[in-house]
Amino acid sequence: MQHYTGNLALTLSSTQIEAVLPTALPTQAKPLSLVLNSHYQIKLAISQNKQRLPTLHSEGTTHVTQHTVQLGGNLYNKKHIDLLRFDGRYNWQQGKADITLHRNAIHFSAKQTLKKFYLPIYPSIMICMPVR
Repeated sequence: MQHYTGNLALTLSSTQIEAVLPTALPTQAKPLSLVLNSHYQIKLAISQNKQRLPTLHSEGTTHVTQHTVQLGGNLYNKKHIDLLRFDGRYNWQQGKADITLHRNAIHFSAKQTLKKFYLPIYPSIMICMPVR
């Protein structure tokens, strides 16, 4: 059985909240409308069976309305190298999500090899099997 623990740090900046209050007249009544726009930064540190996995970072923008949540940003490693660019949209009423992963060019050189520069060092996992 695998056991995961972790910490998630979320920072919102440049946050704007717009609210449209309902009208007082019953014939023109409209529901309360809220819109939230913000920039975000996320730092996610996870441990698997008490072994630390590499920390992941993400930053981008978010747009929330009464019907949808939109999120767009980049996922990157501790060296601030973009690993993944994404856009996502979730519709509350329909329970439908659309996620777009964008192409991301990764350039290699003698110094920036895949193994040394882009891929984090994962802890080794030992599998023990009984001997009969």
